[in-house]
Amino acid sequence: MSGPRQRFDAVTAHVLRSGLSVDARAAPAPCLEEIVLGDSAQAWSAAGFHTQTSHAGVNQVRLGGLIVTLTGVGNGLSGLLFSLAQGSSSASSKETSVGGVTVRSVGSRRRDTVATVEHPNGVQFLGELVIYAQDLDGIVEAFANAGVATHGGAAPKAMKGGTHACATYYLRGLRMLVVGPLDPTHPASENPPLWMFGRGVHGAVELTGWLPVCRDMGLLEASLDGRLGPQRKAAQRGRTVATLRSGAIQGLTGTFAFLSDGDGPLF
Repeated sequence: MSGPRQRFDAVTAHVLRSGLSVDARAAPAPCLEEIVLGDSAQAWSAAGFHTQTSHAGVNQVRLGGLIVTLTGVGNGLSGLLFSLAQGSSSASSKETSVGGVTVRSVGSRRRDTVATVEHPNGVQFLGELVIYAQDLDGIVEAFANAGVATHGGAAPKAMKGGTHACATYYLRGLRMLVVGPLDPTHPASENPPLWMFGRGVHGAVELTGWLPVCRDMGLLEASLDGRLGPQRKAAQRGRTVATLRSGAIQGLTGTFAFLSDGDGPLF
């Protein structure tokens, strides 16, 4: 079990060190409002998250200002909703589909559908999200068409090994990394056995990683009852990170690495 966790920490540290401070950037940024997943509410409850039912009867989890909608149909990631910064030239509602995932953007922040809650595991908000896309250029273009651009408008940057690249997005209060092969015909089944690379299980676009920020790592350990790996030094100064053991909870999409809270920006 130690191998996957060590690989997660090593690759995460390598990727995180390339980022800039979210707090230091003054330009208005889009906001990720909602993630739609096929996960069950039971799986998220088992991971220590408080789930609620919206007025429409849909199971949801609140991670700070972000809503995770749980459809329970088991098909991984199926939708992303962004709101755009005021004054944006793209601030009209748009919708597109890429790799089976619906990408929507709206011109203003939508009204909250669930109240802010405290999670039994102590999670406060989501600091980073990692997505794998078999057609990396295609999803970058789809996001751009929805008004969500990469940091500085930069093209995806090649990763170590030379077969994959990473596009970086700084959203409001959240960093999103999108990784994929430089050659879209590269079979997902031949990807390196690392947490951030998809395997084609849920289609051409997969949500592969979460970095929730936790106010109390002791509370997190207690709520997960032996299903959490050991705490390790994080890339962020003065913080620790611990990963949910692989396969410990069935039905969760992606790898969860819980980061301790601390002073200063995440990136």
